[in-house]
Amino acid sequence: MKNATIVLAAGQSMRFGAADKLLQPVAGMPLIAQTLSAIRLATTGPIVLVLGRQPRALLRVLAQHGLLGSRVIICRNPHPDKGMGQSLAVGLRAMPRLASAINIHLADMPGVDQRLLHRINRAMTPLTDVVRAVHNARPGHPVRLRRALLDNARLLGCTGAQSVIKAVPASRCVFIQGPASCVQDIDTRQMRRTLIWRWRTHRIPTHL
Repeated sequence: MKNATIVLAAGQSMRFGAADKLLQPVAGMPLIAQTLSAIRLATTGPIVLVLGRQPRALLRVLAQHGLLGSRVIICRNPHPDKGMGQSLAVGLRAMPRLASAINIHLADMPGVDQRLLHRINRAMTPLTDVVRAVHNARPGHPVRLRRALLDNARLLGCTGAQSVIKAVPASRCVFIQGPASCVQDIDTRQMRRTLIWRWRTHRIPTHL
């Protein structure tokens, strides 16, 4: 499975305020719908979507936009306060075992670039364990990791993918230069306003 994907959407949006940022509109669609739509267009394999404590509103929005189906596997992290590592472990348990390498996306990063994703997939070889998008030396997403690394890290109680990546020798890591969108997440209301301004200015969808 070349395009197996985990989308982490169980964050608590603490910096955004009381509202769930994934439900806020960006370029005419809720943020979660923008991100999942872009990933569906750019991939062909299974997509595991990890939700948090209150998934009903997110699922309702995704259903309204026709984004649920056989490719999308929904799972829930009952302990999102334990961090991204917990959500990643939940997603791994739901991912079909045939997936030997997995792309990790964040739900608050709708700027999924199809050409970048194809380059990342092609860069994974038998001698590579990690392929990561970067922009001007700043690490971004998606990150592609060999599944064996993630499974071992989960068994060791690792807190998340960052710790896994740091432990991989540099000779087995590849960094792919991508557009600014690969480092643009939405943590605050100002970040959302900036992304909306960019879309209106360039007249293009946020994920292109």
